Amino acid sequence: SIVGTPSLNEWDPTPLLTYAFIMFYAIMLGDAGYAIGTLLAMKFVLPKIRLFVDNPYSEGFRKLQKVIYVGSAAGIAVGLLTKNVFGDLLGEHLPWSPVINLGDIEAMIKLSLVIGLIWVIIAHTIALAKALKFKDLWGAIFELSMLVMLIFGPFYVLRHFLRYRIILPESLVDYIVYGGVAMLIAAKIVQLKAFGALLWIFDITGAMGDVFSFLRIAGIASGSTLLISVFNEIIRNSFEALSGSGILVSTIVAIPLALLLHLFILITAPIGPFVHSLRLCMYEISSKFLDRKSTRLNSSH
Repeated sequence: SIVGTPSLNEWDPTPLLTYAFIMFYAIMLGDAGYAIGTLLAMKFVLPKIRLFVDNPYSEGFRKLQKVIYVGSAAGIAVGLLTKNVFGDLLGEHLPWSPVINLGDIEAMIKLSLVIGLIWVIIAHTIALAKALKFKDLWGAIFELSMLVMLIFGPFYVLRHFLRYRIILPESLVDYIVYGGVAMLIAAKIVQLKAFGALLWIFDITGAMGDVFSFLRIAGIASGSTLLISVFNEIIRNSFEALSGSGILVSTIVAIPLALLLHLFILITAPIGPFVHSLRLCMYEISSKFLDRKSTRLNSSH
């Protein structure tokens, strides 16, 4: 377990973090071809490479295989929905329109921020429930103030800084946000005394940083998609350049080139999504409600 073993009277966050990991991993991988390749490699290739796997029958490796199997299955679904099967090499032949273009950086940035905002809100909601369970009044007030800022803060920013029209009454948003700031400052002063009057601002910037950290989803998904598009264009150009020498010659050159380029991406593609999905789960989500110290103690029993 990546978060230790909870005690009998503690809530087990593993299912929530598992769903989060699979979502992030699938979107960042975002290609049915590479997802299938990753699944097959995890099943048949990696267990035979002793440099990476000492014991392919160990419980830890078996659990890793299950995570990759599920993540790859989700990646296949995302790839089909976005029409990415080795990029547009095979994806362009699918008879439907993509739900979203992973190569559209602006759209992916917006999607990543929405995903980040939702998951950070979920994390602070769990932290609020935990504070209420343990009757931590000021901890609950702090978490409530963070939820107010996360839910209504984006409307405040859109209206006052970006000059967008918002669906909520402007004065209502202002009063709620100012009230949330007041609750946050009061909670920090009670928790940290005089230092709280100065350090509350870092909780707001920290929450913003948590949400912006999810931009890595857009970066990896769009970056990989654009790189695959470049490689596919190289393959097509090579085929067309040699077409004058005959279809046989151009095919003999294009197929090995395609295998080489896509094998390179297949080897490297799963690493980024795996590492960054794990980071988002550990730092941007679970750090809001998991006590690392108590988790280590629980896992030792």
